[in-house]
Amino acid sequence: MRNVLVGKLLGSKTWNNRWYVYVGSPVFAFLGALLYWLFGVHLISEPLAETVLMVLFPGMTVIIGCAILAVIDEM
Repeated sequence: MRNVLVGKLLGSKTWNNRWYVYVGSPVFAFLGALLYWLFGVHLISEPLAETVLMVLFPGMTVIIGCAILAVIDEM
């Protein structure tokens, strides 16, 4: 990844449109929570593993979604 894209993922000052961070992150977190509620509950039945998945689903969707928005913002 180029330094510009890494800078966008680690901070909000290098974005051309800073609303991507303020609107995109909560939307992707909600999408991750929804995906966990639909699919993650059925993957594992141990309480600790469910907690880990509950954190991973929204976290990974925020990272992946913001990376996609960073690429779009770069165009």
